[in-house]
Amino acid sequence: MRQLLLLITMVSSFAHANHGGPLPVNLDINDLEDTGQLRGHSFGYTPNDLCSKEVLHNGVQLPHMPELYRYWYSDRIWGTPEMIQAIVTATEEMAWRLPHVGPPIVGDISRRHGGYLHGHRSHRSGIDADISIFVANSEGRHSSGFQHTTPQTMDYEANWLFWKSLLDTGLVERVFLDQSLIDAMRKYLIENQLLTEEEALAVFPRRGTQGLWSRTGVFQHVSGHRNHIHLRVVCGDL
Repeated sequence: MRQLLLLITMVSSFAHANHGGPLPVNLDINDLEDTGQLRGHSFGYTPNDLCSKEVLHNGVQLPHMPELYRYWYSDRIWGTPEMIQAIVTATEEMAWRLPHVGPPIVGDISRRHGGYLHGHRSHRSGIDADISIFVANSEGRHSSGFQHTTPQTMDYEANWLFWKSLLDTGLVERVFLDQSLIDAMRKYLIENQLLTEEEALAVFPRRGTQGLWSRTGVFQHVSGHRNHIHLRVVCGDL
């Protein structure tokens, strides 16, 4: 079930030289607020009987860490432990490896107890999060809000590092993104020999690829995702 995740972890990592940013550290569940209900099982794991697509059980609020990420609405950033761990881990990696790139914006995840969230068909159980895409323009890299992104404006280096860091957590079920950006990233990775063609197609498949919904850790086309990624994390037995 996790073959693709094993493939991702085998991909050559970027050099671990410190470029001046803070060193990444493991997130301690005891550092998060309002987590008494989580004691008794490991951080990053939601028991099968608490997994839901309609409500959020034992939700964790994304910590206030403006050096790593920014968010819009504090009452809409509640997620499962897996979601919070994935976001914090990946943004820590970004701050360490590319400190000159501004922090991403985290949009809606879920409300504290989940349920219907205006403007979304999902985002009900803490396993879905909208996160900005890094773009490049004449003034350099920036990530101030959700911006319409094209293959010409996408910051390939920053996005690949961030998305790879998310995948490396082993907590990603899939990522929704416009197919034009999926195709552009796949081409970039192959041309720059960061992934083989087989590896790149495994993560950034062509539109119409069979069996996408049965695979884990893939980027998949969904319309309306040219200015952000929609991250969905796993729930239950890993």
